[in-house]
Amino acid sequence: DIALGSVAVTEERQKQVLFSDGYNAARIMFYTRKGEADILTKGQSDKVLSTKDECTMHEWTKEAGTWLWMAGFLLLLTAGGIWIVLRRKRNLTAKRSYSETVLQRSGLTGVAGPIISISHLSKSFGSLSVLRDVNVEIHRGEVISIIGPSGTGKSTLLRCLNLLERPTEGNIMVDGENIVTDDYPVNLLRRKMGMVFQSFNLFAHLTVLENITLAPCQLLGESIETAREEGMALLRQVGLAEKADEYPSALSGGQKQRVAIARALAMHPEVILFDEPTSALDPTMVGEVLSVIRQLAKSGLTMLIVTHEMKFAKDVSTRIFFMNDGIIYEDGTPDQIFNHPVHSATKDFINRRQKLVYEIGSNDFDFLQIHTGINRFCLKYDITDKTKLACRLTQEMLLQHLLTCRPLTLRLTHTELSGVTALDFMIENLTESPLSNAARASIRPQVKELIEEPTTRGFRVKLIV
Repeated sequence: DIALGSVAVTEERQKQVLFSDGYNAARIMFYTRKGEADILTKGQSDKVLSTKDECTMHEWTKEAGTWLWMAGFLLLLTAGGIWIVLRRKRNLTAKRSYSETVLQRSGLTGVAGPIISISHLSKSFGSLSVLRDVNVEIHRGEVISIIGPSGTGKSTLLRCLNLLERPTEGNIMVDGENIVTDDYPVNLLRRKMGMVFQSFNLFAHLTVLENITLAPCQLLGESIETAREEGMALLRQVGLAEKADEYPSALSGGQKQRVAIARALAMHPEVILFDEPTSALDPTMVGEVLSVIRQLAKSGLTMLIVTHEMKFAKDVSTRIFFMNDGIIYEDGTPDQIFNHPVHSATKDFINRRQKLVYEIGSNDFDFLQIHTGINRFCLKYDITDKTKLACRLTQEMLLQHLLTCRPLTLRLTHTELSGVTALDFMIENLTESPLSNAARASIRPQVKELIEEPTTRGFRVKLIV
């Protein structure tokens, strides 16, 4: 006011300045422009404010300041309330079932550009190069199985996508943003991209439902009621609603992995990464976990799955990556990769056989161990329909037709791509078939093919089951 008064030219404005609280209370000195001091004091020398007026004006000023503080506090309170309401509205929207959310997202497949774009990605651990110049794009709704020999960088690729491992070189674009930059918020990335590990990583001191609701409450700000309601829906989806109040120690391996999947889904991720989700499981539990993943694949969720289950990969995937020597050797549809592979390395891997081997040196062998092994093998490779026949034929061959043939090697083999399962009995130092005509007559009706052939080691009897 004083500064404005010093440059004003109207007498009325000067009166306002002279009667202002600041001037009268503090008796401050001020300067005016040259030749205008008379304007400031003209007619005012005989006008002295009474003490009463001065106090009243001072109190009014204090009261006005108090009201200003209260107005600012109310404004802050109102803004906070609006923020809370908007956040609650967002959380209520998230209350929809997971399937509905996924279906809505799957409608975004027409959005231009990939959800993940990897360019010149490399990762080294000291002198060991694990990933070498990986370049690939992943679009919404794709279910991609990553297959290949052990030690070729499959799990490392997933860990780089989730920044559990920092790439040595290259860029990873997620929703158009480069996540490899130092200032990218890692926690935001992990909300978008869930991960299911080989080992389940559940909190042992929390119940199943608490394991699922912890992250939505703490990171998404959901109310405990909303999180519990959605958690129960997810447990029903994976078939474990009755285990909600159990602790992880009371669950089987397959059940723990299904809880881990439900926990990942609770964050409503755009992408889920599965790092060999069945590798730590007993063969009897593999099927239940793969069944849940099959359901998710049908819902339209974007998934990347590192797996050694070839039949599962062929059935569930929209796209296959075959990795070898730290690079993606081949990228194509399941039909292309499994039926028309281009590279010889892909062909060799696809046509590989799984096998179970027993060396039998005498008639005192443990047949129950062999019986159990055959059961586990058939469960693991999803050929349980052949279990009884394989056990029966093994018993018949070892205890009847080949009873005098020792030592011998028993192999149960299964080629995942062709689905061919065979029992192979190799008798060393034998030049002729040990089977009698009666044995052949007994075996042939039970099998698809009976093969008898000499080898460099001896003689082989092979039964195609």
